[in-house]
Amino acid sequence: MVMDTGTNFMLVNMDFAETIDLKNWLLDTHGILIRDASTFRGLDDHCFRVTARTPEENDLLVSAIKEFKEQHSHT
Repeated sequence: MVMDTGTNFMLVNMDFAETIDLKNWLLDTHGILIRDASTFRGLDDHCFRVTARTPEENDLLVSAIKEFKEQHSHT
C-alpha cells in the first residue's frame, strides 16, 4: 500500500517482506537505495520511503520490487 503524503516522498508498507531485506537486495542487485522507515513513529519493519524521481527511475524501482517479491515472497 502506498500512503498519500502530500510531498514528493512515497511511504510504502509491504506485506510480503521486511524492509531491511528489500533495502539490502535493491542496493546489491540494482544500486537502488530506499529509506528504511521502520524507526518512524507508528511504523513497523515493513515500511519504507522513496522519493519520486523520473518516470524511468520510478519504473525501474517498481520493476525491481516486483522482481524481489517474486524471489522472496513468503506465500
